[in-house]
Amino acid sequence: MDLFAFAYWAVMGAFLGWGVPKLETTFRRILFGLCFGIIAETAMPFIRAWLLG
Repeated sequence: MDLFAFAYWAVMGAFLGWGVPKLETTFRRILFGLCFGIIAETAMPFIRAWLLG
């Protein structure tokens, strides 16, 4: 894992940790994590290309 991927997943984990305690049920937390992970994985190549050129 390179430094960019490490920083990217650290930021995604921070956002996930910030949002999850505000959800009441376990199902909503799992759904939030699943959707957030899919969005993050999809966005990573575009963000890498945008930042690194």
